[in-house]
Amino acid sequence: MTRLVFLIAGLILTGIGILGVVLPGLPGTIFLILALHCFSRSHEGLHRWMTTNRLFGETLRNWERDKSMSKRTKVIAISLIWIAILSAVIRTPSPWASPISICVAIALTIYLVKVKTTVSSDHGAHENQKAA
Repeated sequence: MTRLVFLIAGLILTGIGILGVVLPGLPGTIFLILALHCFSRSHEGLHRWMTTNRLFGETLRNWERDKSMSKRTKVIAISLIWIAILSAVIRTPSPWASPISICVAIALTIYLVKVKTTVSSDHGAHENQKAA
């Protein structure tokens, strides 16, 4: 029964995560990380599919291995956060929503900057080639 709950939760979270990749303002990565956790407890095949997916597999492997993100992923995430927050601030006339939104963006930016940065394997190979 527990495995079934984790499987269903993983499928739902994967759907939301994939929507988050496409829709601005909806975070995708956090839902994919949560789905990965659910699949690690319920379905080995779906867990493997997520970690080998060409679009988000590397990001999920990095997170699962040592709670790290590549510099590229961080830059993209921070950029999208600020684009979404600033566009919401511009469109929202509420005097209290804008400062709250800006505080959320600042907090998320600080968090992402503090997350361990993974040097991608491609980058390391490139550095090794330059040294040779």
